[in-house]
Amino acid sequence: MKVPCVGAVVKDEHGRLLVVLRARAPALGRWSIPGGRVDDGESLAVAVRREVLEETGLRVEVGAVAGTVELPGL
Repeated sequence: MKVPCVGAVVKDEHGRLLVVLRARAPALGRWSIPGGRVDDGESLAVAVRREVLEETGLRVEVGAVAGTVELPGL
């Protein structure tokens, strides 16, 4: 079963990339871009905004999709 997820590439005016330290398994203790699962009925853009807000407290403007990936076995 496919589980749709999103990740946000957020850069500031100096070109620095926003990363978060994961607080839960399976990536506990690892650095990552903010993101997570898309809720039922939620668009990708809404999911990205929600995940960034939940994980960082920041409100972001969503741009174009940068890419997609499928991870086998997850």
